[in-house]
Amino acid sequence: MNYRNNTISGCSNTNNSPTGKETNLNTIISHVLPEILVVNEVGTSDPAATFRLVSGALNQSGRNYYGFSNMQKGQRQNINSSSTGNLIYWDTRVLELQSSQYIEFDPQNRALVRVIDHFRLYYKDPNLSVHGDTIFLNVFAAHLKAGNTTSDRNERGWATDAIMAYLDSNNIDGNNILTGDLNLYRASETAYQNLLSYSVNSLRFFDPINVAGNWSNNSPFAIVHTQSTRTTGGCGAGGGMDDRFDFILASSAIMNGTDSLKYISGTYEAVGQDGLRFNGSVNGSPTNNSAPTNVVNALASLSDHLPVVMDMEVRLPSSTGIYEEVDDLKFSFNNPVEDMLYLKLASKEIARSLQIIDMTGKIIIEKQLLNSQNIVLDCSDLKKGMYFVKVLGNSNTFSLQKLIKI
Repeated sequence: MNYRNNTISGCSNTNNSPTGKETNLNTIISHVLPEILVVNEVGTSDPAATFRLVSGALNQSGRNYYGFSNMQKGQRQNINSSSTGNLIYWDTRVLELQSSQYIEFDPQNRALVRVIDHFRLYYKDPNLSVHGDTIFLNVFAAHLKAGNTTSDRNERGWATDAIMAYLDSNNIDGNNILTGDLNLYRASETAYQNLLSYSVNSLRFFDPINVAGNWSNNSPFAIVHTQSTRTTGGCGAGGGMDDRFDFILASSAIMNGTDSLKYISGTYEAVGQDGLRFNGSVNGSPTNNSAPTNVVNALASLSDHLPVVMDMEVRLPSSTGIYEEVDDLKFSFNNPVEDMLYLKLASKEIARSLQIIDMTGKIIIEKQLLNSQNIVLDCSDLKKGMYFVKVLGNSNTFSLQKLIKI
């Protein structure tokens, strides 16, 4: 929310402190640990804002691995002196940026209020030389026109027309996600329908939680509301949580896992939203137990929007060997796991070792066992995400299954 940008009436370094935002974002990043972070409303007037966000918030608390893009500004933003832009940050241990483009005009050559960024990332697969199949992800960052007048809704519709025409004319199907503050009030809006009902099925976006309706100021949708985090505004919106403005939409390839990436069902959420916030503050009454207290307070202070998150599974080609499984060594375990992993072998064979392997194939935890059939492993220090648990038997058999750490 207007990071390092106090050109808006009511915003100052007192009620919109950039260093305060960096501290709060650091708290949230430490809790969520995203591989990709997309942000809106970063000030365009401060040339160092991009770097200050990564140095003051992301690469803090022992982290030193987040990379970032330069801000992209189109002709319209230069003309009307638009004061904020979009940015993307990513975990360089897992991903790298291949290219970046932006969309600034719709198919009728009308200039958009703000550019829509297109970032193309690729997964840093250590076994790429084996199977030669790079996994790409297209991330579109959008901050659509605010307001609920006919004119505002028309401008949002033009912007999503522009997105779909861009995908179509450039043949960009496969792994695509659209993220950002879309300022949508209801699912019937033209802007939303442009994305979900496009004529080319392979280019359509999907709502991972499939929650359509009139979201605005409607209590049955409280669990998906993302704005506003506080009841009094200052710099930013007040009135409490009553709108679903912030989205991650995904292509059919991601929803169905047809191109090496797959949405993990049940992982989409607005961080800090427990469904009990309708017209209230995220850190108000009743007590919000959906996240630690310091995280909830940071969410209330950082922005007037909640971050939306979802997890995707990387499906490596079978030539890496990561999906090989031997049927005669079976085991069961609690999945997902929060702190302690309890694993029991279903076969008569006993295990000699257990490994936790990350998505790059790196062994994160290895435990030697003494003729065990029941195994307990402390996973409390394991970073949230997708892993594999591999059990090796005494006769050189092994079995490998997916593990989700929450």
